[in-house]
Amino acid sequence: MSGRSTEVWQDGVTVGRASEVDGGLVRQSSTNAGKPYDARVLELARGIAGVYREPRRADPGEPTTVGFRCTVCGSAAFALAPVPTEWREIFANLEPDPGELEALHRREHLACVRCRANLRIVALTKALLAAAHWPARRPAPAFTLVTLLATRPWLGLLEVNDSYVVGTLLRRLPRHVAADYPDVDVQNLPHPDGSFRLVVHSDTLEHVPDPAAALRECHRVLRPGGRMVFTVPVRPGRRTTSRNGLPPVYHGDTKPPYRSLVHTDFGDDLSSVVLAAGFDELSVVVVERPAGVAYVARKAR
Repeated sequence: MSGRSTEVWQDGVTVGRASEVDGGLVRQSSTNAGKPYDARVLELARGIAGVYREPRRADPGEPTTVGFRCTVCGSAAFALAPVPTEWREIFANLEPDPGELEALHRREHLACVRCRANLRIVALTKALLAAAHWPARRPAPAFTLVTLLATRPWLGLLEVNDSYVVGTLLRRLPRHVAADYPDVDVQNLPHPDGSFRLVVHSDTLEHVPDPAAALRECHRVLRPGGRMVFTVPVRPGRRTTSRNGLPPVYHGDTKPPYRSLVHTDFGDDLSSVVLAAGFDELSVVVVERPAGVAYVARKAR
């Protein structure tokens, strides 16, 4: 038997080590010692490494000092991209409050230089780590999604829509289930009650005609004690209102097929909306206020 230690993940992202025993890899950890890595885990490893080999944008934006690390890859280097030329046109009908567009710009375009996760996704990932009971007391570079998936590749979850950057990693998990809205109707999910321990979605609820029905469905498919991890744009100082009958607002772009109609403006009463769907607790996870905020809703045990 060989005791040689081998890095399982390469390309500058070392998130686990294993010992080589009789030509096979076994985990080195107190809970999984001696269990062989299966081929799907090694495939996940290669996939994660591939994310960091993808070419970067030539100009990621103005380097910006932040008080946090990327929760996806652990990098501390962030840059703020310029305001898109279509930004004002996209939100022309929003009637934004002072500073609202600036906060939205930071939320979407302040991004990790290494993995390109924006502030919204960094907050979503922090919430996912909390929901998966990954301890925040670990050193900051180790408190990452890459580390979580490398050490717990059996993590099972339902992802409603592909979450930018995060989805690239989550969809390599053997027990990942995708429900891409609107191809899959989040208001009527095709899954039995209590199917998942985690449900993840990012900036989806505002595009659903009946977000209350979508929340009830997410609650239904969760196991007792399960968590829904999500982001949604919240307009501070306002109450949640339907945009039916109001001038249209789109996210994504000004032209189809890359634009998505906003049906609901969420406000400070978001917790009431979520709890009314059956959840017994809503936790707010903050990376940076007001732009870097995510949420974890818990189903009662």
